[in-house]
Amino acid sequence: MSELVKDDYLSNAVALNSASFNVARMIGPAVAGVLTVAVGPGWVFMINTLTFLAMLGSIRPSLFPPCASNPAPPLAKAASVKGFATSATARTLWLSSSRSSSWARSD
Repeated sequence: MSELVKDDYLSNAVALNSASFNVARMIGPAVAGVLTVAVGPGWVFMINTLTFLAMLGSIRPSLFPPCASNPAPPLAKAASVKGFATSATARTLWLSSSRSSSWARSD
């Protein structure tokens, strides 16, 4: 959650996230019970699968930011001209350094 919102809004985001989970815990079983009676358990699992796929589709853009916002450093650009092996090595080094810096927590 801390990577999705600014620090000023973090407590509000955590509270909203907790509220949505608690509401889902209360309403979800009731809706599932009504749907089980109405359409059968197989269709309830299918509807649940579709809701999970919709949620995955909605959070996917936040998991993989666009490439334009994270350009390659000059080393990787210069190394790509020298040859494939050097270019592949530079890309590997760049990817490993960008992953470690973006995953490092400053807490």
